Amino acid sequence: MRCNRRLGLKELTMEYRPGQIGFCHSTNIFGKAIRFGERLRFRHGNFWNHVFIISDEIDSTGEPLIIQAISKGVDGSRPLSQVAPGGRYQVLELPAGVDAAKVLAFAKSQIGSGYGYVSIASIVLQILMPRWFPMLTVRSRSTWICSALGAESARAGGWVYSWPDIYSVVPSELYAALSGLSMAQLKYK
Repeated sequence: MRCNRRLGLKELTMEYRPGQIGFCHSTNIFGKAIRFGERLRFRHGNFWNHVFIISDEIDSTGEPLIIQAISKGVDGSRPLSQVAPGGRYQVLELPAGVDAAKVLAFAKSQIGSGYGYVSIASIVLQILMPRWFPMLTVRSRSTWICSALGAESARAGGWVYSWPDIYSVVPSELYAALSGLSMAQLKYK
């Protein structure tokens, strides 16, 4: 059951704070497919397959809720423990100068938006086509994939990063950028 109580820093007993961005490595078929696509696209750094934002709301047990783009659309009702069944997750500190309240405000404003199925199809085509082939990216308005939601939320918080297309960012690519690593430097941790 969801509790609408706002989460204050003193109430949060874990090391996570509202507005932080997290990454997960799940064991389901979709997670494996995303990591396989990342591997084809970058040839390295294919450990993360999902992105989420820590909410300022908690469930009835006191566990933080997360905001994420899932197949049903952008959702903010699931607890952190449900983000990577059978897998693992890691929550990163935001880069210096990024306003976590603005990150969170943007992510919350997108709850209810649709999932970016057209964006996923566009990314799949980008992965499958030769790099020299000119590809247009296509997406539907007011839809999100998880990593684009995370990247755009970070940008709303003041994080500036030069993406070729922020709406085609994949989870491991966002993780590398937020942690200051190259894709080749990403390792299983």
